[in-house]
Amino acid sequence: MPALYHIYNANPELLNDDPHSHGHESDTDEFVVKTERVFTAAKEASSPNFNNISDSVFFSQPAQLATARVRSAKLWIYIRKAELQRPYLLLTVRRIFLEQGTNVILKFVYSSKINVSKAFGWKRIELRDIVVDWMKHPLFDIGLQIRAENDKGQNLVVLPPTDDIDKGYEPWLDIKIQEVRSNSRHKRSDSLVCSGNTTENRCCRYPLYVSFIDFGWEWIIAPTHVKADYCSGECRMTMQDNTPYSWVNQQLPGSAGSCCSPIKMSALPLLYFDENHNILYQILQNMKVEKCGCT
Repeated sequence: MPALYHIYNANPELLNDDPHSHGHESDTDEFVVKTERVFTAAKEASSPNFNNISDSVFFSQPAQLATARVRSAKLWIYIRKAELQRPYLLLTVRRIFLEQGTNVILKFVYSSKINVSKAFGWKRIELRDIVVDWMKHPLFDIGLQIRAENDKGQNLVVLPPTDDIDKGYEPWLDIKIQEVRSNSRHKRSDSLVCSGNTTENRCCRYPLYVSFIDFGWEWIIAPTHVKADYCSGECRMTMQDNTPYSWVNQQLPGSAGSCCSPIKMSALPLLYFDENHNILYQILQNMKVEKCGCT
């Protein structure tokens, strides 16, 4: 992707954005692979209805938008360097609509006067509202007319089709998304729960009851016992792998393979006497097994 390569070189912070602010999720019900960003390249008009619209580009809607919320959407364009008499360059963007089958109209989207000293090279324009509206019509390409004219009225924005010199500098849409979970969505892998007398040989969670009274731990006030559980079983099923790395690791020559182990733990509230006979209430993290998987 030459264009992305050029954009990244000019903007090394492009991929430095933190993932979603909701933090890291270790629950296996979450997505194993999350699409956080979609880049889609500009193309020429696919319909003859738009052939008479100059300086236009079109984008096809990525399938990932169908099940996502748009966090931001930026249009990346490249403006060729040129000598200008005036102190600024006027950049305009209009959206192309097709009404009643053949009637083409242009609606204003963006306009900016850029100082000549900063006018050339890669520029980005926020188009989130436009993309959100576009999501309502997934079968249609979105069309944009993009212009930044020099003193002779020539457009300095690189648009397709391009020659060898300009190739790789065509516009791109950079869309940050947050995938939406559906309650009806099938889980990638369900954690098996087994009883003590089961014949199941796959990775499974088995019951384990711990009695503090039986241990003689009288300094523990509550709880007196806890259902801690443990994991045991074979890891041969790809769908039991907790992460893509687990499955890939199994394919390596000489690999010991995946191991059945806890993939989700819960905390244990504990009320007890310390060595000075103070009563303490503490939350002990990762004390009870909730789910097992192959890691």
